[in-house]
Amino acid sequence: MTKRRISFAEEKENRNQGFTLIEIIIAVAVLAVLTALLVPSLLRQIERARETRYCQEAQSACQAVFLYLMDQDAEGNNPENWELAIDLGLPFDESDSHLLLPYMDGNPSDGAWIYSFFYDGTPESFEGILYAVDGYEIEAAMNGTTTVIGRP
Repeated sequence: MTKRRISFAEEKENRNQGFTLIEIIIAVAVLAVLTALLVPSLLRQIERARETRYCQEAQSACQAVFLYLMDQDAEGNNPENWELAIDLGLPFDESDSHLLLPYMDGNPSDGAWIYSFFYDGTPESFEGILYAVDGYEIEAAMNGTTTVIGRP
């Protein structure tokens, strides 16, 4: 029986036919650590974007209420605060003909609604609204400021 000599190149070729279990475990561990570091940051960014959108919607709704009040004033109507709540206080998605939709930039999110007004009977006295959507409560003022006063 003759001994067969294996060259260094053949030996190296035979050894490199796949990954070892240790290499796979290390790769999975590195991916798990990277995922654990990146996912919370990504979720925070998504939440910030949602909050920014809701603040913009609240400001748009505030401007829409003011324009509505100006139109009402031009017609000789100055509704009381409780009348505004009845006319404008239902969620935007419950009515395709919500009184404020023609005055707004874009469509508000589903379930969004105005639940309070800072108003004393004339358009000049209108100061802002309290806007609720998706567990957020946002105060939007006529001076252009929005403040998140409640988060889910």
